[in-house]
Amino acid sequence: MSDPLSQAIVRLYEEERFYAELVLQMDRVASKSIPTAGVCIKDRIQLHVNMEFFAALSKSEQVAVLKHECQHILNDHIGRAKELDPTIYEKPKDDIDGMINGAKHMLINIAADCAINPGIPHIMKDGMFPSKFKLASGQTMEWYVEKLKNNEKLKELTQYDDHSLWAESEGEKEILKEKLKQAVNEAGVRTKAAGKLTASDELLIDRLNYKARDWKGDLKRFAARALEVALIASKKKRNRRYGIMYPGTIKEETLHIGVALDTSGSISDEALCQFMAEVANIAKYATVTVVEADSEVKDAYVFDPKKKYSVKGRGGTAYQPAFDYFTKETDVDGVIYFGDMDCFDEQLIKPKYPVLWAVVGNQKPPADWGARTKVEVSRV
Repeated sequence: MSDPLSQAIVRLYEEERFYAELVLQMDRVASKSIPTAGVCIKDRIQLHVNMEFFAALSKSEQVAVLKHECQHILNDHIGRAKELDPTIYEKPKDDIDGMINGAKHMLINIAADCAINPGIPHIMKDGMFPSKFKLASGQTMEWYVEKLKNNEKLKELTQYDDHSLWAESEGEKEILKEKLKQAVNEAGVRTKAAGKLTASDELLIDRLNYKARDWKGDLKRFAARALEVALIASKKKRNRRYGIMYPGTIKEETLHIGVALDTSGSISDEALCQFMAEVANIAKYATVTVVEADSEVKDAYVFDPKKKYSVKGRGGTAYQPAFDYFTKETDVDGVIYFGDMDCFDEQLIKPKYPVLWAVVGNQKPPADWGARTKVEVSRV
């Protein structure tokens, strides 16, 4: 127990037992190939530490580094980062695409640290903090990804934790998360047996184990069903060349999905950021028209994943204006309505196109028609 890492684990064991038990569930690797410290997931979670870097820290900073790496694990940042960008930890190519991907990688890496560093006492001050970018603390990784886009402060950075070790994690997102849960749950059992498990520790464990509805999959399935409906409907159309003997067709790339955003004051920025990230995925295979509305339509546009959007509204809530816009101004194959369902419409008029209610919170949709899914918002 003479090396700095072992001594730091002992101090962590005395101060915050749960984090120490989690570190003890990891294979600890002394490495000179990384500048600081990092984690990856193989058969077990691995904690890699550059011992020269670690030994140069104060005792309180050493404990903070261990908590920092535990926070990445507890918040499933490896899996969530790969979900934001599947290529994030691939080696960038030596071309313009590589340059773009490299910038995207940096953005996600910094966002992950901004989400956790403010809550870790004694973490090194040269680390990434929201205040460096004039942003609020306590938001999610996904929220910071959106807010950091085109931030001028990013251009001034010469060093940041690139989390390159995450690339060595083996398996799909679901497999990675199961390995995380196994280690975290075991740490929780051991800490509870010692009578040291706190309420905040239990919250972290419960959050990681919570099985949320696959709302992102629901969005994709809804778009797929809208395409099927469009294809069936197109068969009723007259073929322009051969007349009624042959049905018309519709190409997949002409799928048109409407997305209505409830931009009233009750919808959090975190929820909007995470939902818009999924809209960007839908836009890869469909035209997406977005309507922002609170008590009235505030903005409408064809979604461009290369642009950064600032929503308009934040007033009261009515859902009929958005439906009216889609009915009168567009030819959509289906509409996804994202909101907390707290609106003052007396009765909504059922449109001819299919509708998916993407519900934030626990309130029921304001109409008995349409499919529904519950949008789960990440916390850190």
